[in-house]
Amino acid sequence: MIRIANLLLFFGIFSLNSSVSSPGFSAQGNSLVSTSTYRSDCAPPMTYADLTVNNMRARITTGGDKWFDMYGRGGRYYAPVMPPHLEPISAIEYAGLWIGGMDEESNLKLAAQNNRLQNGNDWYTGPLDELSGQTSFHKCLNWDRVFEIRSEDIEKQRNNISEFSINGLSIPVDSIPDNVKYWPATGNPFFSQKYGFELPQATQGMGPYFDFTGNGIYDPVSGDFPIIGNQNCRSEQNIRVPDQMYWWIINDAGGPHHGSDGDPLYMEIRSQAFAFQSDSEVNDVTFYRYEFVNRSPYRLDSMYFGLFVIPALGCPLDDYIGSNPDLDMMYIYNENALDGSYVPRCSCSTPDGDYTTYCDLIPAVGIQFLDGIKDDVGKSLGMSIFTYFNNPRDFSGHQATTDPVTALEHYHFLTGRWRDGLPLTFGGSGYRPNFAGIKVQHALADNPSDPNGWSMCSSGIGSGIFRGLMSSGPVSLSSGAVNDLTIGVSWEPNVAVPCPDLSRLFGVGSRLKTLFGDCFNEENTGPNAPNVKAVSLDRSFHFILDSDFQGSNNKHHLYQEEVAYRPQDVDEIYYYFEGYMLFQLRDENVHPTMDNLYNPLLSRLVFQSDIKNDVDELVNWYRVESTNPLHIRFFRPELMVSGNNEGIKSRFALEVDAFAQGSDRRFVPGETYYFSAIAYAQNNYFPCRNLEDYPYCQREPFLAGRDNVQTYAFTIREVPFEREHRRKVYNGSDNIRWNNSSNPRNQNFGLQLYGNPGRDFISFYIEASQGADLNLTIWSSGGNLMQREKVKPGMGKVFAGNWHSGSFFVELACKSSGKKVTEIWIKS
Repeated sequence: MIRIANLLLFFGIFSLNSSVSSPGFSAQGNSLVSTSTYRSDCAPPMTYADLTVNNMRARITTGGDKWFDMYGRGGRYYAPVMPPHLEPISAIEYAGLWIGGMDEESNLKLAAQNNRLQNGNDWYTGPLDELSGQTSFHKCLNWDRVFEIRSEDIEKQRNNISEFSINGLSIPVDSIPDNVKYWPATGNPFFSQKYGFELPQATQGMGPYFDFTGNGIYDPVSGDFPIIGNQNCRSEQNIRVPDQMYWWIINDAGGPHHGSDGDPLYMEIRSQAFAFQSDSEVNDVTFYRYEFVNRSPYRLDSMYFGLFVIPALGCPLDDYIGSNPDLDMMYIYNENALDGSYVPRCSCSTPDGDYTTYCDLIPAVGIQFLDGIKDDVGKSLGMSIFTYFNNPRDFSGHQATTDPVTALEHYHFLTGRWRDGLPLTFGGSGYRPNFAGIKVQHALADNPSDPNGWSMCSSGIGSGIFRGLMSSGPVSLSSGAVNDLTIGVSWEPNVAVPCPDLSRLFGVGSRLKTLFGDCFNEENTGPNAPNVKAVSLDRSFHFILDSDFQGSNNKHHLYQEEVAYRPQDVDEIYYYFEGYMLFQLRDENVHPTMDNLYNPLLSRLVFQSDIKNDVDELVNWYRVESTNPLHIRFFRPELMVSGNNEGIKSRFALEVDAFAQGSDRRFVPGETYYFSAIAYAQNNYFPCRNLEDYPYCQREPFLAGRDNVQTYAFTIREVPFEREHRRKVYNGSDNIRWNNSSNPRNQNFGLQLYGNPGRDFISFYIEASQGADLNLTIWSSGGNLMQREKVKPGMGKVFAGNWHSGSFFVELACKSSGKKVTEIWIKS
C-alpha cells in the first residue's frame, strides 16, 4: 500500500503533468481540475495498492476508481503476470463508480468518477457522520488508507481459536497478527493504538468480520477475525478467506463533484478488493465488493449503481466491447487479429510505442456483477443495464453517443439512455434520433462470433475508443439503509480474433456465479474414507471397510454433496458415493496423499469395489501450465479409476504383497504391511471430450474423499491352533479377534461363535435385549453375501455345509440402536 499525504494538497498547489495522452482522458477541458482549496473539506484521495497474490496485478485506489496508475499515467490491470524479462501488459485502462438517484423532491443526486487526472474527484475518503452525513478535512486525511489482510493472518487467528477461544480462554495479545489486531471493525479496542484516531460506532458496522462470540463487537482477543462481507458467508468459522484482501471506505460528501457536476448523494461506501490463489481459473480472477450506506436524511429513489469501464486490451485503440445479460457480464475483446496493428503508438507495430500490446496472443476480459443491487424484496437485479459511448476525440458520429458532461447526462447513461435522453435501441450503434427501433436494456448482447447477432463485429460500428457502463437498478434506499454489489473480473487467454467465440470466457463466468453463491468455496470434501480393519490368517489379510462409524458422512453409502465451482444451470449438481479403493503403501514413511497414492513407486492399488451401474472409468482433467502465460489453457486427462461394476464389497481377503519380487509373493509371517483406503464419489454432468469443452464440462468426475484417510499397519502372524474346552480356536489377530473375547460385552449386546473353525454349522450365542430387531448377515471373504436372516437373543446356528472352505464375516446388527459387531468364522 502506498499512502501519500502532502499538506501542499490542501493549499491547492499540487499539480501533475502528463507527457503521454491517454485515451481515457476526457476531451472536455484542457487542464487538470484544481485539487483542493481553502473552501473544500477534503484533499483528493492519494492512496493506492495492488492485488498481487495470483496471476493478475490489479491497482486499487481510495478515489472511487481502480485499474489506473495515476502516477504512471496508464492502465494498471496487468493480465497475466508476465516473466520478469517482459514488459507487463494492461487489459483495462480505467474504472470508476457511478451512482445516481432522486431525492424526495425529485432532485437528481449523483456521483460519477471519471478519469480524475483530467476531471477531478467525485469521491473522497472516510466515513460520514451517522446523523449529519458530513465529514471533515482531517477525517478524510485519516482515512486515506487501505487495510490489508492475508490468509496466513486468518490461519494464525484460527489456530489461536483452537488453542484458546474454544477452551474459554482469551487469546494473548502478542499472538494476534497485527492485521487482525488493528482491523477497522466496530468496537475494536486496539485500532486507535496504531492509527491515533477512533473508529466511528456506526450502526451498520465497519470492516466485516467473523464474530466468534456473537456479541456484535469486534474483539480479536475473543477470536474475531476479518472476512469477506457477504451476509450469507459470515457465520462459518472455517469459511474460505481470500489469500489477499483490502478494505477501505469512501464518500461523495467530502467536496465538490468535479467529474460529474452532480449534487452529493451523501453516500458512504465500504469497499473490498480480494483475490485467491487457485489451480483453476480463479487464479486469473480478482473480486470487488461495495457496501453502500445512505447517510442523507432522506430516501433516495430511482437509484442506479454503475461501474464505468474504459478498456485497454494492450493497445487501447482497437478494442471492442459487448455484454452477456445472462451472466451479468460486460466483456472486452480485440477488433483485429493483431493487437496494435496499424496503430503507431502501440508496441506490436512500433517497438518504442506508448502501449505494450498482446500482439497475436490476445485475451478477452469479462467484468461481472456476481451479485447485483437488491430490490425491496431482496432480489438481486444483476446487470440490469449495459450501455456504451464514445471518446469524442476524432469521433465523427452523433455527439449524443459521446462522453457525458452534465449530471443529467451521466444519469441518462446509468438508466439505459443516450446522452440526450433517447432510449438505447437494438442493432447498429443503438442510437436512432427518430425514436425508431426496439428499446433494449443491454447493448451488444450477442456473442461476437454470431454473424446474425448484435455485436460490434456485426454492427459495422468500426474502430473507436469505447467506454462501457454496467448498471444495476432501479432501487430505493432509505436513510441509513444499506445495499451491496460484488464484481468479478475474469480473463481468458488467446481467443481467436477477429469476431471471437467467447464461449470459453462465458464458461468461466458461469462458474464464477456458482462460486459466489458457495461463498467462494472451490473444493468438495468427498465421502469420508472408511475405517479399515484386518486380521491375518495363513499368510493372508482379511479386511473390513467400515463407513458406518460415528461422524461419517457416508453412512450406509448415502454420501452426497453439491458440486462446487460448476457452471450454472447444470442438471446433475450432486456428487454421489461410488466406490472404495485400498492401496498398499511401500513403507510407513509414505504419507497417503493423492499424489503419493497414485505414484507406483510409493503405493499400489490392491483392491477396488464400486456400485454396479453404468459408471466404470472415471477420467479427471488437470490444467497444464504453459511456458508462455498468454497461451491457451491446456488440460491433460488422467485415468483415476477403472471400476469393475460388480457392486460394493466391504469384506475381502488379500494374499499377495504388491511390492514383493520373485515367484512367491505372498505376505511373509512376522512382517508388517501398510495400507490406506479412500472412498470416492462421481459426478459427470457434462463429460469432457476435447479442449473446447473445458469451460463447461466436468473436469473432476472422480472425487476422492479427503477426510479420515489414514495409514494402517497390519502384521502377518502364524496363527497356532490351541485346545480350549474341546474345541479349536485361533489365537492372535490384528484388529479383529474371533475367540470369546473378540467383542467385549457392550451394554448387553454381543456375539460369540462356537466350533470355530467348523465345517457344517456356524454355532453362535447372541446377547441382546428381548424384542430387539436383530439381523445376522454373513459374507464370504470375497464379499459375496452368503446368508441374511432375522435372529433372536440366545443360541442359534446357520447351516454352512455346502459352502467352500475359507473365512467368513459374521455380522450382528440391531436396527433400532444401530449397534453392530462382527466376528470371523473359519470353515476348515
